[in-house]
Amino acid sequence: MVILYGENYFKRLWCVWELLTLCALSNSSIVDKLVILPVSVSCDFISDIKKFDVRNAEAWEPNDRIRLNEVISALGVEEFNNKVRSLEKKLKMNESVRSMNARLNFLRNAVESNTERLMLIDSKIDKVENKVDRLLSMLENNSRGVSSDRRPFLREREIILSLEEKVETVDSVSG
Repeated sequence: MVILYGENYFKRLWCVWELLTLCALSNSSIVDKLVILPVSVSCDFISDIKKFDVRNAEAWEPNDRIRLNEVISALGVEEFNNKVRSLEKKLKMNESVRSMNARLNFLRNAVESNTERLMLIDSKIDKVENKVDRLLSMLENNSRGVSSDRRPFLREREIILSLEEKVETVDSVSG
């Protein structure tokens, strides 16, 4: 079983109910195979399970909430909370190793994604720099007397200044 663990996991009554049921009714080999996969680096399953309180959990369907509360009340709210919190010890060793691997994979994917974006930005910067170099060369040739009429190059100068500002903006965003 794979748990896609997000910040709202312990606020969703059915998620908690299924986890508790799995651990209560399954043998240890199934629990050993449980994979807790955080959906972001900031998610901390073990820390959050220690703070679990069923009074903060909701069910989307009101009738589900009523039926589950009846079962939970028969056991007792605090006893239910303690049973869920006690899963921390059972899951701690498995979660720590799997979570670290999952977080590493998440970070690797994020780095790869950002690397692709940076390569794309770098490619665009190269194109802009080439255009700027060509326009600067044209302006330089103009200043040497190739053309005595400078009016056509006023627009190119505005373009160069605009491109230089864009390059600086991209540099500051990617830097």
